[in-house]
Amino acid sequence: MNRLFSWLQNSQFRALVTASLIAVTFLIASVFGYNPLEATALTTPEATQYQVDHSTTKIPTPNIPEITSKPPLKETANNVREKLNLDQPIAPETKEFIHSIEESIQETVESVKQALPGS
Repeated sequence: MNRLFSWLQNSQFRALVTASLIAVTFLIASVFGYNPLEATALTTPEATQYQVDHSTTKIPTPNIPEITSKPPLKETANNVREKLNLDQPIAPETKEFIHSIEESIQETVESVKQALPGS
């Protein structure tokens, strides 16, 4: 228990010392007039040559034409039909697979109907 109290006192003392040092640092910085915005000002002559006068500079806007024409609906439908191969017949293997799935679903439904009373 004594260790706990001594540790609390030490941690509170550390926090107090840390807060005091931060406060003193801010006070000293304000006394000497340190301003972080002034630190970003350009000081070399080479850097000042590349500064741009923003009051006279215009940003060019690109000429983007408006898209007003739409392809006809039939062209779009033909394109989709061609991309998805909708004109080709369904393969026999696919038909067999679909038929087997339908049969298994019907069997499942029948077993559920038999399990439920009153169906």
